[in-house]
Amino acid sequence: MGRIQPKTFLFCIGAQKSGTSSLYQFLRKHPKIELGPIKELHYFNSVETGFAAKRSRRMKVKAWDALLKGEEVRDGSNRLKTALAYRRLSKSFERPLDLEIYRDLTFRSNKAAIIVGEITPNYATFGSKQFALMDQVHPDCRYVFTMRDPIARAWSGLRMSLRRAGVPSSIPLVDLEAAVLKMIKDQGRQFLKRCNYRRTIESLDAVVPRSRSHFMFFEEFTGDQKNSTAKELLNFLEVGYDQDPTNVAHYPGKLYPIPTAIEHKLFEITRPQYESLPDLIGRATPAAWLHSYERLKSEFG
Repeated sequence: MGRIQPKTFLFCIGAQKSGTSSLYQFLRKHPKIELGPIKELHYFNSVETGFAAKRSRRMKVKAWDALLKGEEVRDGSNRLKTALAYRRLSKSFERPLDLEIYRDLTFRSNKAAIIVGEITPNYATFGSKQFALMDQVHPDCRYVFTMRDPIARAWSGLRMSLRRAGVPSSIPLVDLEAAVLKMIKDQGRQFLKRCNYRRTIESLDAVVPRSRSHFMFFEEFTGDQKNSTAKELLNFLEVGYDQDPTNVAHYPGKLYPIPTAIEHKLFEITRPQYESLPDLIGRATPAAWLHSYERLKSEFG
């Protein structure tokens, strides 16, 4: 596999828990798109925020897991290819941020790809300065931002964080509420950034013309509108629509009812997203969003 010069570079910047794994699997099947065996590179957020050394160690472990156990191996890849990709990524974290290093990581393909890129949901927390740096990777960088009902996305993200922290799902309601509220407090500004779609879009708008940004919704890509949503995405990328998204894997996870107190807290945080996004992006949000908003607004007054 050698370095290529793609026509377009694709950044899918999130949002977290908004169907980016399904999107990754769908785009990887297109003959003109190369996303590589690692979905989330975390290059820009790791090198700039001081997590590079920790990330480098983690990538070395993943390299061995891929090679010896077959873990971390995505569809269409093999153990050696995946292990080498993790090894290269590990080495990239051992050096200061360098766009040439990043291009060496991503401008690789075994096929006739005209688009290469990556999907790292953490990039949705970036501001305009970081997007300006990313936009130097290639003359034609395209950005895809997929969003989900703000409360449903936040609750899914919190559940993931609680699992990683070892908090069991079977704890009493009062303890669960306390653990979630503590998690929100501990994550602080990072949690608020993940919830703030408007901030992400406005930061991107400050650097990138709308002609190079595409906004889509989890509920449409994984629901009844998946065909039209996929067509719009591939037309945006200028690669044509020749895929059936109905056989794309979807990873819904376990559904846990959200406690009322937590739902009200999240509505307090995310309410501006429901109210301002349609005007900002120039289109209606999915019906499920409106149903959530109207119900909670009636409860809040």
